[in-house]
Order: sequence, then C-alpha cells, then structure tokens
Amino acid sequence: MQLDRWLYGTGPAQRHTQDSPILPDVWFAFALPPGKVPGDIPEELPLIGPGPDAGAKPPAGEVDLLLRPKAGCTPGRLSVALGELLQRPRTETRLACNDAYVVCTLTFEELLSEALPLSAYWQSDFWPGQRGMLGELVTEHRGKFLAALAPDAPRLQGRRLVREGELPGDVAWFVALAGRIAWERAGGFASVEAPTAEEVVDAAAVALARTPIGPAGDGQGAPLWTISRNRPVTTAVWRSRLACKVDAATMLFSLSSRGVCWGVIDSGVDARHPAFARRTPGEPVATSGIDPKQSARSRIKATYDFAGIRDALAGLPSQDEEEEEAEIRDPLDDEATRVAGWVRRGRAVDWSEIAGKLVIPHDESYVEPRDDHGTHVAGILAGDWHMHDTCSSGAQDVQGMCPDIELYDLRAFDATGSSDEFQVLSAMQFVRHLNAHADEPVIHGVNLSFSLRHEVDKYAAGATPVCEEAHRLVGSGVVVVAAAGNDGRAGFFVRGRSVDGYRSVSITDPGNAEKVITVGATHRDRPHTYGVSYFSSRGPTGDGRAKPDLVAPGEKIMSPVPNGEIAGKDGTSQAAPHVSGACALLLARHPELMGKPDEVKRILVENCTDLGRERAFQGAGVLDVLRAIQAV
Repeated sequence: MQLDRWLYGTGPAQRHTQDSPILPDVWFAFALPPGKVPGDIPEELPLIGPGPDAGAKPPAGEVDLLLRPKAGCTPGRLSVALGELLQRPRTETRLACNDAYVVCTLTFEELLSEALPLSAYWQSDFWPGQRGMLGELVTEHRGKFLAALAPDAPRLQGRRLVREGELPGDVAWFVALAGRIAWERAGGFASVEAPTAEEVVDAAAVALARTPIGPAGDGQGAPLWTISRNRPVTTAVWRSRLACKVDAATMLFSLSSRGVCWGVIDSGVDARHPAFARRTPGEPVATSGIDPKQSARSRIKATYDFAGIRDALAGLPSQDEEEEEAEIRDPLDDEATRVAGWVRRGRAVDWSEIAGKLVIPHDESYVEPRDDHGTHVAGILAGDWHMHDTCSSGAQDVQGMCPDIELYDLRAFDATGSSDEFQVLSAMQFVRHLNAHADEPVIHGVNLSFSLRHEVDKYAAGATPVCEEAHRLVGSGVVVVAAAGNDGRAGFFVRGRSVDGYRSVSITDPGNAEKVITVGATHRDRPHTYGVSYFSSRGPTGDGRAKPDLVAPGEKIMSPVPNGEIAGKDGTSQAAPHVSGACALLLARHPELMGKPDEVKRILVENCTDLGRERAFQGAGVLDVLRAIQAV
C-alpha cells in the first residue's frame, strides 16, 4: 500500500508532518509485510476498491520500538506504567529501559491499546470531551467516519476548531490510518487492491476495541512522549598515515598517546591480536594472534558486550541462568533478582550492577569477535604490528594513527554482526557512566563507525535517539567521531535506462548530529587526485546544516582483523578512526583540550587541507594532523 497519503493527506490539505506520538517509521513498519523495512514501499494502490478474503489469517507482525518518556518522567516510570498494561510477560515483549529510553516489542494492537494511551496527546488533545473505548465510539459514529473517508473528502489532521457534531481532524485521520493498516494486516498483506471505506472503518473498530481515550484513571499523568522504531544498525593502514601527515606530526613533536583512551563502539576488537600488544621498547612482539596469554598484555583495557544489554536491563535471566534453574541460590545475593527488582520498581539504571553482566574477561576463556569490522577499525586507530615481530603480517609495518593508545572495546553488535539502536544507545550511556564515576575521565573519545539510515520525512535531522545520545556524550566532555555513511552513490532511471549518480542529503545517523565530528572518505594516499570517494555520503543534512565536517582516507585501507591476520576494507567506517586518532594526538600534545570536544572539533575542522571539491562532498577538506597540532 502507498502509506504517504494516508499519513499526510492529499490535495490542498496535504501536510508534510503528522501530530501523533507514533513517529512515521512506526506506521510504515506495521504497514509492511514481515521481512520488509520502511523504504520498501509497494506500488501505489487506488483509494477505494474491493478487499481480500475475510478469512485470511493475520501475521504475527511484531515491531521493536523505542519509547521516549515525557520531560520530567524517568524511563523507569514509563517502563513500569507500560509493563502494568501489557498482557504478555516481559520475556516475550523484552521490555527494558536505559538512561533515556524504553525498548519493547509490541504488536499493532498493543501499540494502539497499551502504549499510545500513555501519552498526553492521547489523554487530553485527541478527542476532547470523549471517554471510553475508541472502538465503540467508531461504531457509534460510523456514518461520520464513512463521510470522512469518501474519495472527495480532504484528509485533515491537526488541532483546529470544530463545529458541533463534527469529527476533529485528528480523530478522522487517526481512525482512517489505523483502520487501513489493520485491514492490510488482517488480510495477510495479500491483496493487490485497496479496501472500501466500510472495510477501513470496520477494521479500525476491531483494532481499537481495547483502546481507551480520555485522562488516565490512575492520577499518574501521561509518561510517554514519542514512539519510534528501534532501528537496525549497520557497519559502515600504512599509506593513509602519510596522507594525514601523522608521520610528520609524530616525528616533529615526539608524540605519544599513552595517556589517552578511546572507546570503540563496534562489533568487537580482538584483544589477542599482536597489533594491540603492549610493547616493550626495542623488543619484538613474540606471541601469536591466538595465544591466550596475549590478551593479558593487550592495550584493550576492557571488553564489554552490549549484545545482551536488553535482557540485562530488563532483569531477565540469561540462557545460562535458565539452564541452572535447579541450582538453589540465596535471593538476596542473586544479581539477576536484584536487577529485576529495581527495574520493576522503575528506578534509574544502576550501571554498576549491570557492568558485571557485560564484561568479557581477558583470560583463557576469552573468545575473539567473529565479525572483523571492529578489529579493523581499531587497528586503524591503534594498531602497531612490525615486520620484525615473530608473528609479523609478512607484508609491511602496520601502524595505526596512535600506536600506543589504550582502547575500550564496547561491543554493540552480536556474533552475526547485527545490532539495533537500543544496544548502541546503551553503550554510549555506559561511557558516560564510566567517566562520571572516576576522578578523571576514563574514556576521552569514542569512535562510531556504523550508520543508521536517516529518513528525512520521518525524523528531524540530528534529533533521532542516537543523535541526541551523541550530543549528551559530547556535553559530558567526550569527543565523538562518526562515519558519514556509504550512501553517496545512487542509481537513476533516465529515458528508460539506468545511470549512476550521487545522492545529496545522504548523511546517516549519528553523523547528522551537529556536535559530532562527521567523517567522509577519500583516497588512501592521493586525495588531491581522486577527491571524495564515490560511495561517501554527501551533505547537507536534511535541515540544511553543513556536513560532513571533513574527509579522511577510506579506500583500500589495510588493517588487522581477528586471529592474527590483516585485510583491506573500504568505507567511511575506515575514515572515521583516522579522525579519532587525530583527535587523540591533539589531546596528547595539548592535554588542556581534554573535556573540550567542541574546541577539538573546531581546531581539527579549521585546519583541514582544501581539496578543491564541493563543500557538501568534502566538508572542510582532508584531515591534516600536523597543521591542527601546530594551530594551538
């Protein structure tokens, strides 16, 4: 179905936004068949027409969602309020919360009947003066809704004065939209034609049968602000050092990054890889990449796994704990029981309690990450692997931007390379926790070499959950470096044939966040010759801000990968750690800049080398470490 006109209307009354707390990507996610994602829009259908077989079996169709609490309300309170309404146990909905959001897997009916009524929009602004179940009111006013759905009737939404007996615009709009999606789902997404107005209204009455309207009866107010999708996250050396002038800066200033620490939020860093060994000056690294003893000498200070953060924050038992049900433990000493208790009471997240469930020990039980993306990214930032090492790569010295820096491995992806926004948000919040509970900052910056597709008609640019969390991280004094994304190339149909082209406004999240350093890609050692990489996402942002901020080498970058190996990769994911390394070197040379990420960004951007390319392609130009350090 073509959902745009049901969301925004048609004709002179057409809008470009919508007012409900349910953001557009959530409507799209429930309107599409299982396995499809927003953006996979089927061909447009006529407005009114015959429907599918009434006896078709509806699909399961759950969607993973992020719920943002209203200002002044904690995520814990929202989590408790939603948990009390849901009819299914937490083990099925996987309801959990972190410092800023609640995550939950809901059906379409649960979205309408349990989640939406927790918002102030629904309790006071949706249909003033009405109380009861919305499904019953739809049946009572069926004639008015049918008139509102007539082909020549404008699709109105918005708060406006209405005459006595007239349906408010938001009510007619919402019932039509909910009914259209419910009809589609009831038919198993099998129809090739659109429903009649009667079918839409009848489907809405069924879908909204358990949806109350009016003020909540518990006197607790409305804890919910917005509902968005828990979006999936995708992962977006030697010659590139020369292109960034790192070699010159290091020799000129005798730079060492030993006092700087960076967080790599990615798929995991192989702590046993010899490229991350803590070296003794003048001595080769003698251990192999799979030696269990290597991790004890690694510059990876700690490894935390956020792939299971949702269950940990929900207080749910892990698979191992479920298998140990027969073992009797003292409830007062049981960590899972304690966590479950404070979660269900709506308390703020106690990261100190959670940390023990996230840590991966660097001992004989250590298992290297299966996905090689995070190790490759970390190698560009911190690798140090020499030809004279016993376990050499056999090609050339592999040296990253900061060969003696220490790292925190924050794994936001699971073993299959999959992740979602909630896992990334939790990892970013954990960085703030580590810094807040130490005398001095533990992590001075983070590298975000991943991307979440930003749809400009569904989110305000730079205001998505991951962008807002990035701003909080910057506000806490942490430098945040993000990949611009690899969506710069596009295919077009011109006069019946396919041609290549480029996409403007293609920066991905969290690169859309204003305060982060957003990095595009260029050639590894000839940026002036080849300019900006064809795949690198272009600016500006959807609201007209200049992005990317700069470019760095991102083509054919050789870097370590798990199991003591090396590989070449391309992408803005590879460009970002070059800039993270430059920031770390700037902090190493000028420690007074620690805790001042805005100043670090200003210095770095103002001292780039112009490539003579379009601003929306190259930003301020290519990274120039030497010039940036000399500018202070």
